[in-house]
Amino acid sequence: MDVLIAPLVAQRHAEGVRAPLAALMRRSVQLSAALTLPVALLLVLASPWLLGLFGAHYVEGQAAFIVLVAGHALAVCGGYGSYLLTMTGREREALGVLLLALAVHVVLCLLLIPRLELVGAALACAGVSLAWRLGSAWVAWRALGVNPLLVGPQVRA
Repeated sequence: MDVLIAPLVAQRHAEGVRAPLAALMRRSVQLSAALTLPVALLLVLASPWLLGLFGAHYVEGQAAFIVLVAGHALAVCGGYGSYLLTMTGREREALGVLLLALAVHVVLCLLLIPRLELVGAALACAGVSLAWRLGSAWVAWRALGVNPLLVGPQVRA
């Protein structure tokens, strides 16, 4: 979805009116969530069977699998803030959020993997995915006055 909306984001931004840009972002995240959340639910419900296809020992990773699926499904609701930033000339801000997310990921891995092993790695990956999306959304809101999240006001007054 993000690759599909990128040129439209640039076009709407060039028009200089935030409302159509915000509407595009909201419709995009709504469509992504509508497609992702049911699939995520099916993956979670079918996880013992799906993981079992690879061998009985893979079923032991079900908790980590569920964390990853749930984390990425929630991250989808965080919208496409990074694309919003990069397609509106705010590449430096997008890079800053990405570098901060990288640092958070390293810290989460160092803290969680020794204690929780595979589930800790899954929590770190899901957590940083969500943090990256929310961080990008926050920067987009502050810099552009457009909210790429699934919820909340679309444009800042």
